[in-house]
Amino acid sequence: MDEKTIKEILLKGERVTLECKKAKAEMPKSIWQTYSAFAK
Repeated sequence: MDEKTIKEILLKGERVTLECKKAKAEMPKSIWQTYSAFAK
C-alpha cells in the first residue's frame, strides 16, 4: 500500500474494519499494547 492509498482510506474515517490512531510527533511508546489490544 502506498502513501496516497493510505491517506485516501484515512479520509473516509473509521469503520468496523479500520480504527485510526493519531500521534502528534512520534510513535507512542505503548504502540505494542495498542496493537495487541486490537489484534484478532
